[in-house]
Amino acid sequence: MRYKLIVNQPFQSVSHVLGGTFLFLKAMDPGLKRLEESWLFIPNGIAIRDRFNNNDIPIGIEIPPKDVDPDDGGFFQVDSHWYKPDDSLSRSELDDFLQVVNDHYGADLFAVKITRIGYGFYKVVPDCYD
Repeated sequence: MRYKLIVNQPFQSVSHVLGGTFLFLKAMDPGLKRLEESWLFIPNGIAIRDRFNNNDIPIGIEIPPKDVDPDDGGFFQVDSHWYKPDDSLSRSELDDFLQVVNDHYGADLFAVKITRIGYGFYKVVPDCYD
């Protein structure tokens, strides 16, 4: 598989990278179905299970539906609960989360990788388009 760079986003904050990642996730997998087996519901939020490092990464804070801004693509929904990305993640937790995303989507849809200026969002280009 080859990847085509779609966006090369300078690192501004964890919340910017999470927001961009969720925009791509929702565009490629609107129901976030590929992540279903990795979600872990925690008090007041949601985490994702990192099986490689054997830890849970808290990535979302639950919010009431009335507080969801439909114009803000950073919000995401899992099992009828709404979450906003948890911007208190450290850079290493963010990188671990992105690796989980790449494990689920990198083979055929998209990947997020560290670049010289921040994070690059890549779309998978099938080999048949050479």
